Amino acid sequence: MCSTPRNSYVQVFDGEGNALGFLGNGGACPGCITLGLDIAFDRQGRLQATDPLNRRFVSLSMEMR
Repeated sequence: MCSTPRNSYVQVFDGEGNALGFLGNGGACPGCITLGLDIAFDRQGRLQATDPLNRRFVSLSMEMR
């Protein structure tokens, strides 16, 4: 289980600014994110983010919570 620092997720909005949900789990475990910056889709359609606090790139699950 990941420990969850405050605001360690990517919030998703629709085109009108309505919040749809969150992506990612907070923490330092594999697949978790502590500080998501520079977020983009790669050529395979996966959402990628830099996570400078964990010193890595993270591929985020597209499953919203």
